[in-house]
Amino acid sequence: MLGAKGKLFILDNFIWIIDILVYFAFAIYRPVMFSASLVRWIIYASVPLSLLVFAESIILITGNIDLSISGVCSLSAMATAALFIRYGHWGIFSFIPPILIGIACGAMNGFLTVNLRINSFLSTLATSMIFTGGTLLISSYALYGCFPDYYLLLGGNEEVALTFLISMLLILWFILARTQLGSNLYSVGGNLLSSKMMGIPTERTLFYAFIMSGFLCGLAGIVYTGYLKSVPPSLASNVNLLPAIAAAVMGGVSLLGGRGSIINAYGGTLLSTIITAGLVSLNVNVFVRQMIFGIVIAIAVFINNVREKIRDKIIAPKI
Repeated sequence: MLGAKGKLFILDNFIWIIDILVYFAFAIYRPVMFSASLVRWIIYASVPLSLLVFAESIILITGNIDLSISGVCSLSAMATAALFIRYGHWGIFSFIPPILIGIACGAMNGFLTVNLRINSFLSTLATSMIFTGGTLLISSYALYGCFPDYYLLLGGNEEVALTFLISMLLILWFILARTQLGSNLYSVGGNLLSSKMMGIPTERTLFYAFIMSGFLCGLAGIVYTGYLKSVPPSLASNVNLLPAIAAAVMGGVSLLGGRGSIINAYGGTLLSTIITAGLVSLNVNVFVRQMIFGIVIAIAVFINNVREKIRDKIIAPKI
């Protein structure tokens, strides 16, 4: 019989079991999915979305939500492309504009949510419209051909992208699990009032969370540009928003805040990518795929609720 720690470990890491089961389910119908090259490609294809999932996970851990991650990603990518077209690129400094734009957008979200005390759902809904409109104002058609080869490496080269993914996973895991900032993020999401009473700078912590989210979205803009070799206006749509939230939740990040692992959040990202690859391999209609993802999101929320109830039963003191 498993003890409480064993049960909690399985509960917290259940996403990896689901990943394996879903992958094998698709592979039964499409044996080609058993090939090592396809497994590697699926992991590579998950890299762009994973950065948005990480950005959303950090905000969810604090007990908030960020609806602007797609807008931040697209604005940083499109604005940088426009700068390259007009002024050319600047060597290693070419990576700075999208990151600075992402951080600035994160700071705007943080200011509205923390300083003006607007609910994060409403504040980021508003900024999502602003960032998306800004993207389309810059260009309503795809921009391409203006990017230097080195700028496209993070998303366009498989080995570089996989190395970058592993590096980001380790860095974010270390920040969340081994630093005071990470501890504060979990504490604020778990109980805001108690965090204030313990002397934790809650407002500063929340602001830093939005800065981190913006930074990751800026990086996502770079990776998506390399992956697609262009910046299409469709990048400004919310096509990546709901899968990012669903992936984080399926990976065990609590919608109530205070719980979640960045490693398991990536497990949720991988599940989303596996489902996409499996449906494409089965030639499922794109609109049907959208419906299926809607069902997946509903299931993700249900699983999150069930997980929370089971966890509460496990850790509840026995009387």
